[in-house]
Amino acid sequence: MNRTAGKQKGLEAISDEKGIVLATAMDQRGSLGKMIQGFNDQISYEEGLTRFKEGISDVLGNQSASLLLDPEYGWPAAEKLQEGVGLIMAYEKTGYDATEKGRLPNLVDFYAVQDLVKSGASAVKLLVYYDINEEEKYNDIKKNFHQKSRR
Repeated sequence: MNRTAGKQKGLEAISDEKGIVLATAMDQRGSLGKMIQGFNDQISYEEGLTRFKEGISDVLGNQSASLLLDPEYGWPAAEKLQEGVGLIMAYEKTGYDATEKGRLPNLVDFYAVQDLVKSGASAVKLLVYYDINEEEKYNDIKKNFHQKSRR
């Protein structure tokens, strides 16, 4: 696969010295936010997630080659990363719409990939649920989404 200079730079930023992508994942939102509120209902869902992610960044964020966060609650945690630690930003919303068939990707609001990169992301992560037993029309949508994202 041919890589642009920008893609190569991003891969190097999230990899260790051997070229292995090494990331601490902290892009969880839905269930994590509910769990935090279960322990402390005095703080909002948003504040609980933001503060938790900041704590993870303080303790573990600089122990990996990169840290995976979400743009909804992760920017304050991203600011705690030391130079040389790459930032990966999730591009999908938490979970999926259970009322719709196919578990199609649901992208975060208010951010284009370029916005995430301009704000400091070295890479963008997108979770696509793929099930070989799913109806073909849904898997075709996911395949097309993937093909378009590789350009």
